[in-house]
Amino acid sequence: MTSSDKTLRKSGGHSRVAAIIGVCTLAACGYLVYAVNDLDRRFGRIAEDREFIVSQVDQAQSILDQLRDEISDLTDQKVDLTQE
Repeated sequence: MTSSDKTLRKSGGHSRVAAIIGVCTLAACGYLVYAVNDLDRRFGRIAEDREFIVSQVDQAQSILDQLRDEISDLTDQKVDLTQE
């Protein structure tokens, strides 16, 4: 066996490793594209419906404030009745 045979065998091994790494890289890129598209499909509507969501949150906060006021009034009435 000559020295060129040893060099050829080494470069062939390196080519296989490079090919495996390339295939793994392509698979990882494909998975990332799939994952990003899935996230965009699931959560893309949130960005589009931002105004609706903000209005719903504001409405819920105003209802919460009203309920807190009611609870405070009822608590005051309870204290007054308890004192009598």
